[in-house]
Amino acid sequence: MGRKLIEDIVVPAREARAVVVHKGQFLRIVDMEGEQVADIVFYNAERLTETYSMAHSVYLNMLQGTGDIRMVKTLWSSPPHEQVMMTVTDDPVACHCLALGTCCSSRVYDVLYGEPGHASYATSLARALAPHGVPANLPDVFNAFMPFDPERWYAGDPKFRSPPTQPGDYLELRAEIDVLVGVSACPSDRTPTNGFKPTPLRVQVFSG
Repeated sequence: MGRKLIEDIVVPAREARAVVVHKGQFLRIVDMEGEQVADIVFYNAERLTETYSMAHSVYLNMLQGTGDIRMVKTLWSSPPHEQVMMTVTDDPVACHCLALGTCCSSRVYDVLYGEPGHASYATSLARALAPHGVPANLPDVFNAFMPFDPERWYAGDPKFRSPPTQPGDYLELRAEIDVLVGVSACPSDRTPTNGFKPTPLRVQVFSG
């Protein structure tokens, strides 16, 4: 018997949506038009103070030989909880940024362009997560589909390239606990991050 589609949500360009993925269910993030970054946050749905840790996930995956700063197999929560929140089950793109743990905000747009009112992942995710009782201070971010060049970055060049995704490309994960997930269709239109044109994402939840 095939899996059942439980949730099918379109995240409009420059906006964010939130969904609860229960233990054993599958989360699929789909790039609908190509070249679109997805900024994703993960909370333990039963304990919102427990969140995804970028650094811990990269470190533990590197120790286990299952990932690096571009892709990982398991997404871990921060100490003292230190448990696997999500497991990557299908990743045909295998090109993500797990070296920053953050993304655009009002302050970033103010510093770069003098545009503090520009749409940002921080404001859109805060709005999407507020009905779930999540405080405004956001945790580490999983920057899906975002290429990362560590040599350029550590040489002082923080510019990003366009994502390699084509329409319909996706990332799929299985929830190992009940997880509240926030997904932002990155609003950046001033750099190649989204091919200079933010587009929608699709968020799907399937039964286990």
